Amino acid sequence: MILHPAIVALVFVSFLIGGMMLYSAYFGVRIIGRWNLESGSEEQLALERKTYLISTILSYVFFFQIGSLFLFIYTADSLHNLFVGAMCAAGSLYVDPYGYPTFLLKMLNCILAGLWLLVNYVDNKAYDYPLIRKKYAMLLVLTPLFRRQRPLLFHCLRRPCLFHFFIFL
Repeated sequence: MILHPAIVALVFVSFLIGGMMLYSAYFGVRIIGRWNLESGSEEQLALERKTYLISTILSYVFFFQIGSLFLFIYTADSLHNLFVGAMCAAGSLYVDPYGYPTFLLKMLNCILAGLWLLVNYVDNKAYDYPLIRKKYAMLLVLTPLFRRQRPLLFHCLRRPCLFHFFIFL
């Protein structure tokens, strides 16, 4: 892997997103299983506070994800001069068998992240949180997709055939 600043940023954001998604999924399971708006118990109040925390964390995570898609495209385009025959980002992604799958998964994750942000916005506007369980069930579907992105990114950026200078993490 080349120690290009954009690659280092992509790897850092990948670890950050993965860790925050796992943290959010853990509390998402608890919220799905124990949410009862009619209850005034201490546990329900704690879950409501956690819901605000998790929603804020995920808003940042998903905005980082959307930004990392653009950074990935920029990086693929800026590295094309390292490869014989690559004239743009498409050539850089075509050099490695993990290039396009990584790009497509990043695009899918961005679309799903935008959908989650819309559901979160609508859910927060309602006074009784009608979409809370669906929102966190969607989070449990999104977490493995976001976690799968990191290994693909590493394979794409770490292959010796892709870069002349690489290091092993």
